[in-house]
Amino acid sequence: MKKGDKVFYTFLVIIVLVNFYIFRGKWNDDRFSQIESLSANSNYSAPPYAEKYGVALHGKLGAMYDCLTKYRLTSIKRYTKGKVGPSGGIDIKVDEYELYLGFNDGEVVTSTLKKYNHRGEFEYVTRSVAVNCDIDLLNKLE
Repeated sequence: MKKGDKVFYTFLVIIVLVNFYIFRGKWNDDRFSQIESLSANSNYSAPPYAEKYGVALHGKLGAMYDCLTKYRLTSIKRYTKGKVGPSGGIDIKVDEYELYLGFNDGEVVTSTLKKYNHRGEFEYVTRSVAVNCDIDLLNKLE
């Protein structure tokens, strides 16, 4: 095999792997679309430490639901400048899901969704997605 052929095949393999990674990532992110099986009226429960971030221990997803349905790939993450508020992350339980909300300066910037079956056994966790949702949207019903 000629040196030029080796370079060509190496380049071809790299292109195929990059395309596979990009499309595989999109397929995995599609699982977060299961957020649409919830609603603004879905009840949540949060761990006790959530209160230090200003999150009630029990309530409804409220306007947070609408904001979460507008998710993006994490490569399109944006931070709102000038925001002031708590930073951290909490896992809240909503129906058969556990919803992770990662926030920076009071704004939820990342989220994942863990799915459990009716027996409470873990099924899957989605990849992290990017959002821009104010943490105060929880419990706000329009």
